[in-house]
Amino acid sequence: MSFFKYDEILKIENEDFNNQHLILMRSINGIFKYISHNESEETIKNAFENFISKFFLHMLNEERILTNKDNLLQEKHREDHKKFMDQMTEYLKSFEKDEHVSYSIMLNFINNWFTNHITTFDRYI
Repeated sequence: MSFFKYDEILKIENEDFNNQHLILMRSINGIFKYISHNESEETIKNAFENFISKFFLHMLNEERILTNKDNLLQEKHREDHKKFMDQMTEYLKSFEKDEHVSYSIMLNFINNWFTNHITTFDRYI
């Protein structure tokens, strides 16, 4: 069972980024699997931290490529990354404070953001 399905609409011209997107989606699906199987909060938190680490590296790769693109595109793309990372930081803080994290809200946010980001920004890399 998976949460995030890779769809043709998510394919971009950069094959390296397509592969990185697949890795990130598998990571998201791993979090979903742990949640579905009622794994411990610690296991879910570790999977989430692993996803964030992978995303951060991917983000740095994208932003490195963006230095050759239009300045407005670079700025908007980076702003979108920052908004995502800010939200991920909030989720991490909740985990660390042992506050309730709504997994469905978290996963839906990631899914919606990721799909929108690829179709809105990554297409132009």
